[in-house]
Amino acid sequence: MRLPVFLSIVAAIAAVNVEAKPKGPTATINRFTFKGNNIADEALTPAQRYARELTRRAPTRRATAEKRQESEVAASTQSISLGVTNDDTGSFVGYADVGLTGLEIKESPGLPFSHLANPTWTINTNQRITISNPLYPNLGLVQRPGESATLGPGLSSSVYIAGVTSYTLPGSLPDLLVNSITGLADLAVETDIWTVNYNTGAMIPIWVNPDGTAVTLTVVTDGTSIVATGDVAAFNDANGGGWFAISLAFSIAPP
Repeated sequence: MRLPVFLSIVAAIAAVNVEAKPKGPTATINRFTFKGNNIADEALTPAQRYARELTRRAPTRRATAEKRQESEVAASTQSISLGVTNDDTGSFVGYADVGLTGLEIKESPGLPFSHLANPTWTINTNQRITISNPLYPNLGLVQRPGESATLGPGLSSSVYIAGVTSYTLPGSLPDLLVNSITGLADLAVETDIWTVNYNTGAMIPIWVNPDGTAVTLTVVTDGTSIVATGDVAAFNDANGGGWFAISLAFSIAPP
Protein backbone atom coordinates (compact mmCIF):
# COMPACT_ATOMS: atom_id res chain seq x y z
CA MET A 1 0.00 0.00 0.00
CA ARG A 2 2.89 2.39 0.56
CA LEU A 3 4.01 2.34 -3.16
CA PRO A 4 0.86 3.96 -4.63
CA VAL A 5 0.95 6.66 -1.98
CA PHE A 6 4.59 7.42 -2.82
CA LEU A 7 3.85 7.74 -6.57
CA SER A 8 0.99 10.15 -5.90
CA ILE A 9 3.27 12.40 -3.86
CA VAL A 10 5.92 12.47 -6.65
CA ALA A 11 3.31 13.41 -9.31
CA ALA A 12 2.00 16.25 -7.15
CA ILE A 13 5.49 17.70 -6.64
CA ALA A 14 6.19 17.60 -10.44
CA ALA A 15 2.98 19.46 -11.21
CA VAL A 16 3.85 22.20 -8.72
CA ASN A 17 7.31 22.66 -10.30
CA VAL A 18 5.81 23.07 -13.79
CA GLU A 19 3.34 25.67 -12.56
CA ALA A 20 6.12 27.56 -10.80
CA LYS A 21 8.35 27.94 -13.91
CA PRO A 22 8.28 31.50 -15.37
CA LYS A 23 6.80 31.79 -18.87
CA GLY A 24 8.97 33.17 -21.66
CA PRO A 25 7.90 35.83 -24.22
CA THR A 26 5.19 34.72 -26.62
CA ALA A 27 5.94 35.18 -30.35
CA THR A 28 3.24 36.87 -32.41
CA ILE A 29 2.91 35.50 -35.95
CA ASN A 30 0.95 37.52 -38.47
CA ARG A 31 -0.36 35.49 -41.38
CA PHE A 32 -1.65 37.00 -44.62
CA THR A 33 -4.64 35.39 -46.19
CA PHE A 34 -6.15 35.75 -49.66
CA LYS A 35 -9.59 36.48 -48.26
CA GLY A 36 -10.87 38.58 -45.41
CA ASN A 37 -9.28 41.44 -43.52
CA ASN A 38 -8.16 39.93 -40.23
CA ILE A 39 -5.36 42.43 -39.60
CA ALA A 40 -6.02 46.12 -39.18
CA ASP A 41 -4.10 48.36 -41.59
CA GLU A 42 -2.69 50.48 -38.78
CA ALA A 43 -1.07 47.39 -37.22
CA LEU A 44 0.95 46.65 -40.39
CA THR A 45 4.25 48.02 -41.56
CA PRO A 46 4.45 49.42 -45.13
CA ALA A 47 6.22 46.24 -46.23
CA GLN A 48 3.46 44.10 -44.73
CA ARG A 49 0.77 46.17 -46.45
CA TYR A 50 2.54 45.75 -49.76
CA ALA A 51 2.87 42.00 -49.23
CA ARG A 52 -0.84 41.72 -48.49
CA GLU A 53 -1.69 43.72 -51.61
CA LEU A 54 0.34 41.29 -53.70
CA THR A 55 -1.73 38.38 -52.41
CA ARG A 56 -4.93 40.15 -53.45
CA ARG A 57 -3.95 41.17 -56.98
CA ALA A 58 -4.90 39.04 -59.94
CA PRO A 59 -1.84 37.99 -61.96
CA THR A 60 -1.14 40.16 -65.00
CA ARG A 61 0.21 38.59 -68.17
CA ARG A 62 3.35 40.19 -69.51
CA ALA A 63 1.84 40.57 -72.98
CA THR A 64 -1.15 42.40 -71.49
CA ALA A 65 1.08 44.69 -69.46
CA GLU A 66 3.13 45.58 -72.52
CA LYS A 67 -0.01 46.18 -74.56
CA ARG A 68 -1.28 48.69 -72.02
CA GLN A 69 1.82 50.77 -72.58
CA GLU A 70 1.01 51.18 -76.27
CA SER A 71 -1.03 54.22 -77.27
CA GLU A 72 -3.09 54.28 -80.42
CA VAL A 73 -2.27 56.99 -82.92
CA ALA A 74 -5.39 58.84 -84.00
CA ALA A 75 -6.10 59.21 -87.71
CA SER A 76 -5.87 62.72 -89.11
CA THR A 77 -7.07 64.43 -92.27
CA GLN A 78 -4.35 64.70 -94.91
CA SER A 79 -4.36 66.96 -97.98
CA ILE A 80 -3.24 65.09 -101.08
CA SER A 81 -2.72 65.40 -104.82
CA LEU A 82 -3.59 62.55 -107.21
CA GLY A 83 -0.92 61.65 -109.73
CA VAL A 84 -1.71 59.65 -112.88
CA THR A 85 0.60 56.97 -114.34
CA ASN A 86 0.24 54.97 -117.58
CA ASP A 87 -0.08 51.29 -116.64
CA ASP A 88 1.51 50.05 -119.88
CA THR A 89 4.56 52.33 -119.98
CA GLY A 90 4.89 53.37 -116.34
CA SER A 91 5.28 56.98 -117.48
CA PHE A 92 3.76 59.87 -115.58
CA VAL A 93 0.73 61.30 -117.40
CA GLY A 94 -0.27 64.22 -115.20
CA TYR A 95 -2.54 65.01 -112.28
CA ALA A 96 -6.20 64.18 -111.70
CA ASP A 97 -8.44 67.17 -111.13
CA VAL A 98 -12.22 67.52 -110.93
CA GLY A 99 -13.83 68.82 -114.12
CA LEU A 100 -17.36 68.98 -115.55
CA THR A 101 -17.47 65.23 -116.17
CA GLY A 102 -15.62 64.12 -113.07
CA LEU A 103 -11.88 63.54 -112.94
CA GLU A 104 -9.78 64.87 -115.80
CA ILE A 105 -6.08 64.92 -116.64
CA LYS A 106 -4.30 68.19 -115.87
CA GLU A 107 -0.64 69.22 -116.12
CA SER A 108 -0.52 70.52 -112.56
CA PRO A 109 -2.46 69.76 -109.37
CA GLY A 110 -5.72 71.62 -108.84
CA LEU A 111 -7.47 71.98 -105.52
CA PRO A 112 -6.24 69.32 -103.10
CA PHE A 113 -8.18 66.21 -102.19
CA SER A 114 -8.33 64.91 -98.61
CA HIS A 115 -8.43 61.57 -96.86
CA LEU A 116 -7.78 60.09 -93.44
CA ALA A 117 -4.27 58.83 -92.74
CA ASN A 118 -2.44 57.17 -89.88
CA PRO A 119 1.31 56.40 -89.63
CA THR A 120 0.50 52.81 -88.63
CA TRP A 121 -1.77 52.04 -91.60
CA THR A 122 -0.54 50.04 -94.60
CA ILE A 123 -3.56 49.13 -96.74
CA ASN A 124 -7.13 50.12 -95.92
CA THR A 125 -10.32 49.37 -97.82
CA ASN A 126 -13.60 51.30 -98.02
CA GLN A 127 -11.89 54.65 -97.62
CA ARG A 128 -13.44 57.99 -98.49
CA ILE A 129 -11.77 60.76 -100.49
CA THR A 130 -13.14 64.26 -100.19
CA ILE A 131 -12.98 67.28 -102.49
CA SER A 132 -12.62 70.98 -101.77
CA ASN A 133 -16.14 71.58 -103.05
CA PRO A 134 -18.92 72.38 -100.57
CA LEU A 135 -21.65 71.28 -103.02
CA TYR A 136 -20.12 67.89 -103.90
CA PRO A 137 -17.60 67.12 -101.14
CA ASN A 138 -17.17 63.36 -101.68
CA LEU A 139 -15.24 61.77 -104.55
CA GLY A 140 -17.30 58.76 -105.63
CA LEU A 141 -18.22 56.54 -108.54
CA VAL A 142 -21.20 57.76 -110.57
CA GLN A 143 -23.09 55.68 -113.13
CA ARG A 144 -22.71 57.00 -116.67
CA PRO A 145 -26.10 58.06 -118.11
CA GLY A 146 -27.65 55.38 -120.30
CA GLU A 147 -25.34 52.62 -119.04
CA SER A 148 -25.98 49.70 -116.72
CA ALA A 149 -25.06 49.94 -113.03
CA THR A 150 -23.60 46.43 -113.26
CA LEU A 151 -19.87 46.34 -114.04
CA GLY A 152 -17.42 43.49 -114.53
CA PRO A 153 -15.59 41.23 -117.01
CA GLY A 154 -17.21 41.16 -120.45
CA LEU A 155 -19.27 44.28 -119.75
CA SER A 156 -18.64 47.65 -121.41
CA SER A 157 -20.38 49.68 -118.70
CA SER A 158 -18.37 52.24 -116.75
CA VAL A 159 -18.66 54.92 -114.08
CA TYR A 160 -17.47 58.48 -113.73
CA ILE A 161 -15.24 59.44 -110.82
CA ALA A 162 -17.02 62.57 -109.72
CA GLY A 163 -18.30 64.66 -106.83
CA VAL A 164 -21.26 63.53 -104.73
CA THR A 165 -23.33 65.53 -102.25
CA SER A 166 -23.88 62.72 -99.72
CA TYR A 167 -22.22 59.34 -99.19
CA THR A 168 -22.85 55.60 -99.14
CA LEU A 169 -21.74 53.26 -96.37
CA PRO A 170 -18.80 50.89 -96.99
CA GLY A 171 -19.86 47.77 -98.87
CA SER A 172 -23.39 49.00 -99.50
CA LEU A 173 -25.31 48.76 -102.78
CA PRO A 174 -25.42 51.72 -105.19
CA ASP A 175 -27.76 54.53 -104.19
CA LEU A 176 -29.36 57.39 -106.12
CA LEU A 177 -27.61 60.50 -104.82
CA VAL A 178 -27.18 64.06 -106.04
CA ASN A 179 -23.99 64.17 -108.11
CA SER A 180 -21.91 66.69 -110.03
CA ILE A 181 -22.61 65.02 -113.40
CA THR A 182 -26.32 65.88 -113.58
CA GLY A 183 -26.92 67.85 -110.38
CA LEU A 184 -29.73 65.39 -109.61
CA ALA A 185 -30.27 62.22 -107.60
CA ASP A 186 -30.83 60.23 -110.78
CA LEU A 187 -27.72 58.04 -111.12
CA ALA A 188 -26.37 55.11 -109.11
CA VAL A 189 -23.58 56.29 -106.81
CA GLU A 190 -21.05 54.83 -104.36
CA THR A 191 -18.53 56.80 -102.28
CA ASP A 192 -16.62 54.83 -99.62
CA ILE A 193 -15.07 52.53 -102.20
CA TRP A 194 -11.34 53.32 -102.24
CA THR A 195 -8.65 50.81 -101.36
CA VAL A 196 -5.64 52.87 -100.33
CA ASN A 197 -2.06 51.64 -100.08
CA TYR A 198 -0.40 54.06 -97.67
CA ASN A 199 3.08 52.79 -98.57
CA THR A 200 2.88 53.22 -102.36
CA GLY A 201 0.08 55.79 -102.56
CA ALA A 202 -2.00 53.60 -104.90
CA MET A 203 -5.76 54.24 -104.82
CA ILE A 204 -8.04 51.61 -106.38
CA PRO A 205 -11.85 51.85 -106.66
CA ILE A 206 -14.07 48.84 -105.90
CA TRP A 207 -17.68 48.92 -107.12
CA VAL A 208 -20.52 46.90 -105.56
CA ASN A 209 -23.03 45.77 -108.18
CA PRO A 210 -26.79 45.88 -107.50
CA ASP A 211 -26.67 42.10 -106.91
CA GLY A 212 -24.04 42.56 -104.17
CA THR A 213 -20.99 41.33 -106.08
CA ALA A 214 -17.88 43.49 -105.66
CA VAL A 215 -15.69 44.31 -108.68
CA THR A 216 -12.22 45.84 -108.65
CA LEU A 217 -12.28 48.46 -111.38
CA THR A 218 -9.59 49.65 -113.76
CA VAL A 219 -9.25 53.39 -114.17
CA VAL A 220 -8.87 54.47 -117.82
CA THR A 221 -8.37 57.71 -119.74
CA ASP A 222 -8.38 58.93 -123.33
CA GLY A 223 -5.77 61.52 -122.39
CA THR A 224 -8.33 63.95 -120.98
CA SER A 225 -11.36 62.34 -119.32
CA ILE A 226 -11.07 59.68 -116.61
CA VAL A 227 -13.57 56.88 -115.96
CA ALA A 228 -13.47 53.41 -114.39
CA THR A 229 -14.61 50.11 -115.87
CA GLY A 230 -14.64 46.39 -115.14
CA ASP A 231 -13.34 45.43 -118.61
CA VAL A 232 -11.01 47.74 -120.55
CA ALA A 233 -11.29 45.84 -123.86
CA ALA A 234 -15.10 45.71 -123.79
CA PHE A 235 -15.22 49.39 -122.86
CA ASN A 236 -12.91 50.33 -125.74
CA ASP A 237 -14.98 48.30 -128.20
CA ALA A 238 -18.10 50.20 -127.16
CA ASN A 239 -16.45 53.64 -127.06
CA GLY A 240 -14.32 53.78 -130.19
CA GLY A 241 -10.97 52.78 -128.67
CA GLY A 242 -8.12 55.02 -127.58
CA TRP A 243 -8.65 54.51 -123.84
CA PHE A 244 -5.74 53.11 -121.82
CA ALA A 245 -5.37 51.90 -118.24
CA ILE A 246 -3.91 54.26 -115.67
CA SER A 247 -3.15 54.19 -111.96
CA LEU A 248 -4.02 56.85 -109.40
CA ALA A 249 -1.57 57.47 -106.58
CA PHE A 250 -1.68 60.10 -103.88
CA SER A 251 1.14 62.31 -102.69
CA ILE A 252 1.11 64.79 -99.84
CA ALA A 253 -0.06 68.16 -101.11
CA PRO A 254 2.20 71.13 -100.31
CA PRO A 255 0.88 73.35 -97.50
